[in-house]
Amino acid sequence: MKINLLSTSIVLSAAIATTGFAISPATFAASKASSPHTSAQAQTVTHFPAMNLLMQSQKKLNGTADTIRVYGEPFSPGAPYFKKFLMTITSGNHGSATFIPLSEGGYKPTISYPHLTSPSATDIFIDSPTGGNGILSTDYLFAYQKGEFVGIAMPPTPAIQVKLLNQYRIQFQIPSLKKTVTMSIQSKKSAYDQAGVYHNGTLVKPFSPMIIPIGFFKPVVQKSSGTILQGAQEISGMYHADGLASVFWNWQWTASGWKLLNATIQK
Repeated sequence: MKINLLSTSIVLSAAIATTGFAISPATFAASKASSPHTSAQAQTVTHFPAMNLLMQSQKKLNGTADTIRVYGEPFSPGAPYFKKFLMTITSGNHGSATFIPLSEGGYKPTISYPHLTSPSATDIFIDSPTGGNGILSTDYLFAYQKGEFVGIAMPPTPAIQVKLLNQYRIQFQIPSLKKTVTMSIQSKKSAYDQAGVYHNGTLVKPFSPMIIPIGFFKPVVQKSSGTILQGAQEISGMYHADGLASVFWNWQWTASGWKLLNATIQK
């Protein structure tokens, strides 16, 4: 197997040892690709720290029952937070292993196998919470394409414009979808009146709501579109905990990349 990634990746032709719960320091060949569809040039990495085995499962990724393992390097022994992760995929066909480093830290990740890139494809989706009571995470998507594993980047947060209106209302404008949504924030009346933002329903001291980038992604199965990718974004008011709305963005993977389908705004 070969690997082609957006970020640093590790490829090892020999099979990974299946005994024990740690990877010993070793010499690996590391590669860095500028896009998920270009070849990588290898460079030598002389040391890789010991990591704990966090999960193991088997799944047919390219016609054979491959073994997927995820390892993590904790900040300290027994700590719930990990500095970084490493995924290995051992081929059920010829036993060789592919090493994929997941450089961002987080809590113990979960792994699923959605059909995001194609109804007939089995992809690998890894979600690692990073904080915020589950509303912040680092997510990874890998697809098996043309004999190699390809890392697919999450889509960027789309542009959204948010402003307060008279009569305790808030307006959202999404240029890419040509969509405008107006919602009531009557529940904020007491706090916003006291802060001098409104007076008798008139906006007298406007402020710019905080538009927080997407906190996490997840695969979602829809009857009409099949499996799509959904990203959740929070909009806050005078401070981060002053939640005004949640925006849920939906994408579908196409031959040219992620296509934004729609967005839903909820209180």
